[in-house]
Amino acid sequence: EFDAQLSEIISCAITPKTTYPNFPPSLIMVGAATPWQWDLNAGLELPESREGSHLYQASGVELRVQPMSLNNGFKFYFSRNVNDTDDPRFATQDLSAETFGYETGVYDIEVNLDTKLLTLTRTGDLPEAPLPEQLYLLGGCFTWG
Repeated sequence: EFDAQLSEIISCAITPKTTYPNFPPSLIMVGAATPWQWDLNAGLELPESREGSHLYQASGVELRVQPMSLNNGFKFYFSRNVNDTDDPRFATQDLSAETFGYETGVYDIEVNLDTKLLTLTRTGDLPEAPLPEQLYLLGGCFTWG
């Protein structure tokens, strides 16, 4: 009697609505060292240089190392859906100036996802950023907060 209550097993074909490519069509570069900061919508898009090459390039990218800052890096984000920054995926860890060894300047950037190699080639200098006129101290060790 129990077997009679079970559903009948049927087979069906499922067709996905979205096909994910093995490699993203572009990378989005954001971070504290970049002019557009952490805004994914304003970030620099590095398109694949040629379809199937898995090589992503950009020229004339400004990177600024902030003195006395713990947040000097950048990251590459990607989504396997074209034009989908609502659900980005991390492509790299934070690439900070302290660990990666770059200085303030203008760079050509190349990311090769086949070899997992990032190349930064310095092509120019940026003017020195002026130091602030005032410095504010914050924290629990001060009586003002």
